[in-house]
Amino acid sequence: MIGQKEVTRILILFLGLTASCLVLYKTAYPLQRLNVNNLSSLVASPSPPLPKLSEISQETAFERCSQLHPNCYHIETTETDFSGEKVYNTPDYLKMMWRRIELLTQVLQMGFNFIFTDADIMWLRDPFPRLYPDGDFQMACDRFFGNPFDSDNWVNGGFTYVRSNNRSIEFYKFWHKSRLDYPELHDQDVFNRIKHMPYITEIGIQMRFFDTVYFGGFCQTSRDINLVCTMHANCCIGLEKKLHDLNLVLDDWRKYLSLSEHVQNTTWSAPMKCLED
Repeated sequence: MIGQKEVTRILILFLGLTASCLVLYKTAYPLQRLNVNNLSSLVASPSPPLPKLSEISQETAFERCSQLHPNCYHIETTETDFSGEKVYNTPDYLKMMWRRIELLTQVLQMGFNFIFTDADIMWLRDPFPRLYPDGDFQMACDRFFGNPFDSDNWVNGGFTYVRSNNRSIEFYKFWHKSRLDYPELHDQDVFNRIKHMPYITEIGIQMRFFDTVYFGGFCQTSRDINLVCTMHANCCIGLEKKLHDLNLVLDDWRKYLSLSEHVQNTTWSAPMKCLED
């Protein structure tokens, strides 16, 4: 369970502006609750209450969050309205993705490790046991080729686990700054452009990449439902298609849970609509 070992301060941010969720924690003091009104207070606040801090950009989402728990933070954006669907690779989509990298940089600077997960990722099992014990920066893949150290795996930034340290902070700063060199590319494509640069080696960041058997998706489904932790509606454009096929994943999972025996051969009903043009 989260919090059994080193996990001491946990906070969950549901990011309306990026349609995603953050699980943040520090590893220094006994498990505590945080009472926060804004992100900057996370640095100064001494000890109080365990949190689910939700970060949202839409007023209705903020109201819903407030009904569920008291620690909600309303994000106000100035230049771009991040409410609603942003079509892949449009100017607003690119602004949203880079705003996300900027926010994650700030989170690391505050000393928090984090798990970042897109909203179109279905969590089926606790992923914490499948995180690598070493590695500053750990990322899921569209396609995994068998070597967790190989940065030529086809990466996907929808699920990342990052430890806060000087290496990860410098890497995220460089990643965010590199958007200026590739103004028409989103964060994942820019990552692929910079990952082999000498400066990344100089930073010394240790990268690991997740096997799709544990962190699967529609690009490469998990080959073992007995082991899978998450399924991502990647390689799919359009909310309706994603929702339809994620419901198929949920149906498959319910059927699996109803079984009394180990599944020998894993087959998934999804992707279906995501395969349509």
